[in-house]
Amino acid sequence: MSARALSTLLKSGPIVVPTAFDMMAARIIAGSGFPAVFCSGYGQAASALGRPDDGSLTLNHLVMRAEAMAESVDVPVLVDADTGFRDPAETGRRLAAAGASAVMIEDQIAAKRCGHVPGKTVVSLDEMLGRIDGVVRGCGGDALVIARTDALEPLGLQEALRRGRRCAEAGADVVFVEAPESLEALRAIPAGLPCPAMANMLAGGRTPQLTVAEFSELGFGVIVFGLLDLMLAARALRDGFADLAETGDLSRLRTPLLGFDELNDLTGLTKRAG
Repeated sequence: MSARALSTLLKSGPIVVPTAFDMMAARIIAGSGFPAVFCSGYGQAASALGRPDDGSLTLNHLVMRAEAMAESVDVPVLVDADTGFRDPAETGRRLAAAGASAVMIEDQIAAKRCGHVPGKTVVSLDEMLGRIDGVVRGCGGDALVIARTDALEPLGLQEALRRGRRCAEAGADVVFVEAPESLEALRAIPAGLPCPAMANMLAGGRTPQLTVAEFSELGFGVIVFGLLDLMLAARALRDGFADLAETGDLSRLRTPLLGFDELNDLTGLTKRAG
């Protein structure tokens, strides 16, 4: 899906975008009626490498996963490019060519931390603007650019908003102020930005747990449900295999299973066979 399709969605009202840690998760999300999916850095690091969101994922890994995800669904795919790797322009070019509808880049130092983990450090505003300029040039209009700032924790809300505004001036289409911890901050973010604001609802995270309707009322244009896919899948896998290890009996699994025919439908095997 193109950047134009995503732009149209943004103009039509707030869009809800769950994260997808792999292609099956992306298909399930799109099949559930969501208008877009988010290829999260944490999700790719966890599913491809079994690691946390600590900068271990390489650009080659990310491009491969983003391309496979874009090919697996018929909705826009937003891609988390972390700090832009070594060359934000090259990162933007390769991800746009892989089919990303939007590329997100942030102002943390490398190696970065998960946005809801304390102790984050950010680069200077000038360095962040250089990253934005690079990814905008690299995408060349073929993908939107999301500017993420983690400046709220170390530098305060006003500096985070200042960075967001400067990033919008530099060409970012959406701004994401990560990990606000109060309703007051959540109210101030959309009001303080000249472009659509993005929110991230992480279960158990630092941001107050609001509903889609509440985020929409506050004025957010993009509402991401971060890591919900990984949390749901990991819990089901852990509980199901614990049952199997204990009983050795499939009939005694307490975790509901997707039927074999349903699984074939989900992967597209039934359609190909027909």
